[in-house]
Amino acid sequence: LNMEMLEEELTSLRKEDFAFEWDEKALTGDMKPQMRCVCCGRSGHLIDNCPDLEVPPAIPLKPLSSMQKEFLGDIIISVYVTLENLRMTVHYENAMRELCRNVERRLRADYRNDCRLSLFGSASNGFGLIGSDADICLRFASDTLDEDVDTNEVIMRVATVVRSMPGIANVIPIPNAKVPIVKFHCQHRYNRLEADVSLYNVLALENTRLLHAYSELDERAKELGVVVKEWAKCCGIGDASRGTLSSYSFIVMLIHFLQRTTPPVLPFLQEMEGRGRRREPKIVEDCDVYFCSVEDSEWMTENTVSVSELWIGFLDYYSRIFDFGAEVVQIRRSERLSKLDKGWQGRPIAIEDPFDLKHNLSSGVHMR
Repeated sequence: LNMEMLEEELTSLRKEDFAFEWDEKALTGDMKPQMRCVCCGRSGHLIDNCPDLEVPPAIPLKPLSSMQKEFLGDIIISVYVTLENLRMTVHYENAMRELCRNVERRLRADYRNDCRLSLFGSASNGFGLIGSDADICLRFASDTLDEDVDTNEVIMRVATVVRSMPGIANVIPIPNAKVPIVKFHCQHRYNRLEADVSLYNVLALENTRLLHAYSELDERAKELGVVVKEWAKCCGIGDASRGTLSSYSFIVMLIHFLQRTTPPVLPFLQEMEGRGRRREPKIVEDCDVYFCSVEDSEWMTENTVSVSELWIGFLDYYSRIFDFGAEVVQIRRSERLSKLDKGWQGRPIAIEDPFDLKHNLSSGVHMR
């Protein structure tokens, strides 16, 4: 274009010629991005509408007859009380405690005289089964680990000492894990125990105390805890290493449900003050691990529903009522907690650790 033609072109322009519509066509040229589902990998839909994740709508259960309640209750009680191959017996628990004491004595004699060993997890949280691992936490005189301690050296020394003990086999030190650990097997009279000694897993001790407190508040919680864990195991959905939920997660789900029955079976111990005391934070590993003790809570439930009805209620609650798409399973507060509040919208299930509030207990669950 020469200058004359350019000038003529410019003078012929109208104000409307400079307008730009902010619409889909102007911005994309009618080209649309391809939708691809992150779950199944197929195009044409997103994860919210993935056919692989669709489940049939749950059918509301009819009220149980008195005969059905009695029959189901008998099954649950038989699982909890009669079947010794499921519920953790006093003998099995004592075997784990004796193992813990023996290892502590040997470590004090051959390594450091300020070693302290404590059981945690299923071994002492009130919801243990036969076959549960003996999870043991190693601490020294202080409840916090000194920064100058070489954790690799500690784990290797512990492994050496444990390996020298009679009845111990398959000692495997794992010093570079998030929580350094020594795994081993022990033949204790009639029981073969699998044990882990972890270094300063102090938060797990507090979690164990909390769950044990809930197990002591109502016998039905203990009974249902054993049933839930065995049910999850039989259904193949109770193994975190296989992309499903841990048994700990299922116990948190159970407590969450029992806190929300009408009337509630269990209270919110982390909200309670108890006997006129003020709630004072207790900080462990940057987490507030306060909860009201069983004695101070003075809790007496008004719920008299049978254990069989609670079991059906638990299944109905998580199949029909609880909104897994929007809500977080949690036991620390009575107020609803959304996935949006936590930033966990992308997870199929969200279960909050009672103390480590950044930890989603179900973060390893696969979409399918």
